[in-house]
Amino acid sequence: MSGPGKMTPSESTLQVYLDGELLALPPTPLRTLSGIRAFLTSEALRRQRMLCGISLDGWPVDTSTPLPTELSAKVVASRTTSFQDLPAHLVQLAREQAINLQSKLERTSLRMAINEAAAARQLWWNLVPELHELLVTLCLVNRLRNVGAGASAAFSLGALLSRIEGNLAMPGEGFEISDHVEIELRQWLEVVERELSNIHEFKAHQQS
Repeated sequence: MSGPGKMTPSESTLQVYLDGELLALPPTPLRTLSGIRAFLTSEALRRQRMLCGISLDGWPVDTSTPLPTELSAKVVASRTTSFQDLPAHLVQLAREQAINLQSKLERTSLRMAINEAAAARQLWWNLVPELHELLVTLCLVNRLRNVGAGASAAFSLGALLSRIEGNLAMPGEGFEISDHVEIELRQWLEVVERELSNIHEFKAHQQS
């Protein structure tokens, strides 16, 4: 019998859906999420579409984080978007990234406040990769829609990082570092949300 989280062909039959269509799987068994994602990406591109979401047994998967090595799900569902709809998808993706980052900021700020200064600084640096991911999405929105969201957000993020780095270099307790980071980053996220809302409203006005 296999261990927890593992699946053998005798125990279960994996079902993989793309936009509601049950797919015929390749002869080579797909036993990892990264293998499934590669298969779905190829199938989407073959249909001249782009993979934009995966769920396992009904639970969405954040494919921007490291993927698990074992696949325990029995049903993998995925959705795609057309290349024409890519700008709208990127706007929605950026909004989701901003919401997730804000939620993580709240949790991280609490941990920073109760830690020593060195540990608080490390917690802040752990947020930086997600900031960069959001920035990349914003810049793609900017290029595809020819609007200023990516450019203005990039400029303000550069200034934000400089200010935070200056605060981190100053002596202080964890709670002081937490206050500086939360205030600065929250203000930046509010700017991002306003810009994305403006793009969303502009798109809705064009379609009406």
